[in-house]
This record gives sequence, structure tokens and C-alpha cells, in this order.
Amino acid sequence: MSKVEMTGMQASPEGVQFTASTAGAQGLFLVPIDILSDLACSSMDFDDEMIEAFTSHTDAIAKAVAMAVAEGGMPADGARGELSRDGFPNLD
Repeated sequence: MSKVEMTGMQASPEGVQFTASTAGAQGLFLVPIDILSDLACSSMDFDDEMIEAFTSHTDAIAKAVAMAVAEGGMPADGARGELSRDGFPNLD
């Protein structure tokens, strides 16, 4: 698995959007709020809670990004890839 670097995290009502770079490619991704809530075992009512959940689970999110890129490639310029539950095998 290639190393995944994640930058520019921004919380929104949808979840946390960020830029991921791996294997010389870069794209925009979103971790939906329901996945963040499940990772943190807590509801996400505030932006800082979402960012905290994101930073606490960067390894799992990086693996989900790598899996998404391996399966479907990097999102096209101007598009955003939304991470699915398939990338987080330990979630119910």
C-alpha cells in the first residue's frame, strides 16, 4: 500500500472533506459524518468533534483512501470521492 498524505481537513454538515495524495496523484475526498460518528463511537454535533474524530482515526481513513484509489482511481479534478463503509471493515 502506498503512503497516503491527508491535508486541508474541513468539517461541514456532510462530514470532513480533505485532500489526499498518494503515488504521485492527488484528489479530494469526504469522510461522511455517519462514518466519523461510528469511528468515534459518538455523535458529531460540532465541527471540532468531526476534526478530532478524523485526526484520531487517520490510519483507518488513510487505508480507506488507499482502497478507494486502488478500486476506482483518484477522483477527477473538481470531483470529490466519498469514502464508503467498505473501506472501514471494522465498522458494523
